[in-house]
Amino acid sequence: MKILELDEKKLGQQLLAAPLTSHQANHKWIKSTMQDYILPSEENLEGQFVHDLYTKDTQSIIDKWYGKDLHQQAVMVEVFFLWITGAMEGLFFCLNKFS
Repeated sequence: MKILELDEKKLGQQLLAAPLTSHQANHKWIKSTMQDYILPSEENLEGQFVHDLYTKDTQSIIDKWYGKDLHQQAVMVEVFFLWITGAMEGLFFCLNKFS
């Protein structure tokens, strides 16, 4: 799963910067900023993920970052719960466990 390659600190920094970047560009929507102005390099996986988060549909994100396997998608509910409860180390443990 490509999601396991992300550095969570870099990802957090880029997510926190997205609204500020959009505001500086005087855009109403972050999605507009991502589509028109933010084009991360191939080496910047975290930037690619943030870009995809705002510009792709859910299934495309699942396919690209989590894999197409239906079992993987079932695991995503648990992953999302761990993420929203702030258990980031549990998130990566869970992803590694099921991959």
